[in-house]
Amino acid sequence: PPDDLVATSSLGTNFWVAFPLMYFAGGKMSLYISSPVGASGSVTIPGLGVTNTFSVGAGTVISMTISNEAMTNNMDITASTGIHVAPSQPVSVYGVYYEPQTSGAFTSYPTPLLGTNYWIMAYQPSDNYSEFAIVATADNTKVKITPSPTANLYGGESGPYQIILMQGQTYQNGTSGPDYMTDVTGTRIGSDKPIAVFAGANGTRVPDSRTAAGNPLIQEQLAVDT
Repeated sequence: PPDDLVATSSLGTNFWVAFPLMYFAGGKMSLYISSPVGASGSVTIPGLGVTNTFSVGAGTVISMTISNEAMTNNMDITASTGIHVAPSQPVSVYGVYYEPQTSGAFTSYPTPLLGTNYWIMAYQPSDNYSEFAIVATADNTKVKITPSPTANLYGGESGPYQIILMQGQTYQNGTSGPDYMTDVTGTRIGSDKPIAVFAGANGTRVPDSRTAAGNPLIQEQLAVDT
């Protein structure tokens, strides 16, 4: 119906969010919450015992600082850093990590839009790490991870492997070192219950230094910019 706020958008009333590892992990993590109708609600990190409340007016946006303890810092490790957003009315939720020169952001999707079959699209940085993070929305979620041929994951997994997550638990993995030839893009993640998946890189250079080194046009542009 035309008045259904959650039918065709990222609006929702139940979100599970994770902040994957970012370069220089001492920056500021925030959630930006907006609503077309106004809402109140809670932002909790059950694994850290953190609970905060919020109120957002119709057509406005608020920001809420998230403790850096909630960043999913370790590779090939299950953690309890999932963030739960539970509003009274439909809202949009955006995650922002701010650090000079290494900021990042993502759009969160509510649980009804989450799936059980993902193919990772990330980025192959020249001197940092390609990565993905998973958050479980329900207890005893079985997750099967099939690394791409270029993934070179922490832990050495080169074939399919399985993990089990409880609600709010996170799992992160990525390339085991900065390398021109490694990237988690193409990795398949399947589960028996809906999960939230985030992917990208913990830091990139724009333009990519590898491309600039071999492209005189980019080198010329870099010289002009400088």
